[in-house]
Amino acid sequence: MKRLALFTGSVALLTWLVGPQPLVGAVARTAVADLPALEAEVDPHLACEGLSCVPVQGCGSNECETDADCGCSDESREACSPEVGNWNEETCSCGSRLPCNYPSEERQCADQFRIWNPETCECSGECGWTAPVLVGNDWTNELLYCNGCYSGRFLTRENYYYEQYCQDGRFMYAWTSSFDFYYDDFSWDCAGECWAW
Repeated sequence: MKRLALFTGSVALLTWLVGPQPLVGAVARTAVADLPALEAEVDPHLACEGLSCVPVQGCGSNECETDADCGCSDESREACSPEVGNWNEETCSCGSRLPCNYPSEERQCADQFRIWNPETCECSGECGWTAPVLVGNDWTNELLYCNGCYSGRFLTRENYYYEQYCQDGRFMYAWTSSFDFYYDDFSWDCAGECWAW
């Protein structure tokens, strides 16, 4: 009997500590639903999804009130420099860089003897000219026509090749200067003119 009383007392104590349990088939309430919301939390709460302020189920603090609160962040905007891409305010994204206005901008830069950067579409680097450098020369001799037996009109052309650099060593310009000399002289190639009859 003592054992039965001890057993009954233990069951009663355990039931009192745990609390009443739901009946089989009854809807049980979860411990999460019983927890009170923290201060400033609501269910549902508003959160940004992309550029829209939408309701989200569950407790939480409101991140926004309208779509305008879900605009672009200053960090994203600053990270999209012209070297990286083109900032799009509507999508809050850094798209591909706008193409440069080729070839007119590049030509203007070259006309100013500066350096064109196609990555940034910028013309920079002033050039301090150095004296022209002769890098080579050659000559050609050509028979233009025969003007009698063993005599012909010749053209000798001398070519001089120059390059010019900026003071910082950048190559800027190259050109060729040519000089022509005409003269009459003996030519075996014209000998056939005398024997053609």
